[in-house]
Amino acid sequence: MLFASAPTVSPLSTSQIEDLRLASSKMLGPERRSFQATMTLKYCRGNPRQAERVFGWNRDTIELGLNE
Repeated sequence: MLFASAPTVSPLSTSQIEDLRLASSKMLGPERRSFQATMTLKYCRGNPRQAERVFGWNRDTIELGLNE
C-alpha cells in the first residue's frame, strides 16, 4: 500500500528559526501577517499547521496573512 509522504519543511537551523521568530515579533499587524505568510510559503509549502509547529506562530494568523 502506498502512502503520500508528508510535506517536508525546508531545512532550517535552530538559530535561523529563532531569528525568523525574533524578526516576526518586532512587526505588528499586516506587516507581521505578511511576513509569516511569506515564510510559510517559502519554508513550509504554504501549510499553516506546519509553520505553527516549526515557528510557534498562530496558524489562524498565518491563514489570514495568506489570504490578505
